Amino acid sequence: MKPRLLIIHNRLVVGGPALDTIPLAYHLRNDFDIHILYGCKEADETEPSFLLEKYKGLKLVKVGALKRRPGAISDLKAYRFIRKYISTFQPHIVHTHGAKAGLFGRIAARRAHVPMVVHTFHGHLFHSYFNRPLTSMLVKLERRLLRYTHHIIAISQAQKTELEQILAIQDPGKVKLIPLGVDYIDSSMKDHYKQAFRRTYNGGVNTVNIGILGRLVPIKNLSFFLEIVSEVLKQNGKAEVRFFVVGDGHEKKKMMRYLQQHQVPYTESFDNDKPVVFTSWIQNIQNVLEGLDIVVLTSLNEGTPMSLIEAQICGKPVVAVDVGGVRDTMVDGETGILIKGHDLPAFSAAINRLVRNPGLREDMGRKAASFASTTFSKEREIGSLRSLYQSHN
Repeated sequence: MKPRLLIIHNRLVVGGPALDTIPLAYHLRNDFDIHILYGCKEADETEPSFLLEKYKGLKLVKVGALKRRPGAISDLKAYRFIRKYISTFQPHIVHTHGAKAGLFGRIAARRAHVPMVVHTFHGHLFHSYFNRPLTSMLVKLERRLLRYTHHIIAISQAQKTELEQILAIQDPGKVKLIPLGVDYIDSSMKDHYKQAFRRTYNGGVNTVNIGILGRLVPIKNLSFFLEIVSEVLKQNGKAEVRFFVVGDGHEKKKMMRYLQQHQVPYTESFDNDKPVVFTSWIQNIQNVLEGLDIVVLTSLNEGTPMSLIEAQICGKPVVAVDVGGVRDTMVDGETGILIKGHDLPAFSAAINRLVRNPGLREDMGRKAASFASTTFSKEREIGSLRSLYQSHN
């Protein structure tokens, strides 16, 4: 009989955690009896149906009461559902992903005496999200949850070091470093996706497409991104560069107001050549990455940004601020350019350097594809996680 593994996820949406855990569960299904609990998506999020189509046959159970926003009644219902499911399924391992799933899942697993409890930090809430008192409370809560957690998984070395310091973890074996892996990028479709993207968005042959990907939320520091857009467009005509905002969220309207105030044309449609394009969510991210030339990241805090990993696997140079685990996803000066702090002149100069030097873009892109494909191997991630799970016997 295979060991029973229960994965508990905040929600399955287009974004890093789902892109990581769904393929992992699929590849481990022959070793473990796997069930996945997941919560409700937000109105501005999209479920990753392309992943579920590619990785078929997984046992997925939606927890209707598990929602991102706090709510006394819904949270209690979510916890009770999880507790009951654990009692019925009787897993040998519970692996939680996300803050709320990590809270409810680990407490319920502890009370049910589950032999192994694992939690992955895809990012964390310990700075740049909330005010100081609330952040301090979250740190104290996580320190208590550590008592219920056999293993913490960090997905970058920088994140591992940060978690050990913030949470004052004394046990050197408590936090395991297991980098993300990617196996859903299909290199045989590279040219097809690139041509389709250019046709769809009426891009000029020589236009340099620059993209930012993810949820449009404050932690992504999108005001800084828009300052970069304004600065780069001043120095390059719209026939030379276009910016693509790939994703959605409640910051979108604010971004549009900024562009209107600064007289920067933008569009949400496919039928014009305005310099800023809001695409909303795109299911298969390779569809857009192949059409971009540069991918940027401006966040205040990050775990290990999947968008930068995916971009580099697709052979795209990246420009990103040096926060969280970002530096572990790239090689500064070889696969992209790392910016110290939120330095507008430095960030804009880095983009302009790549825009005006196609040879440099191609060279960095080749190195990016080689580095990311090797560093973020799905096979290695699967092997590391399998070994961790099997160590409970």
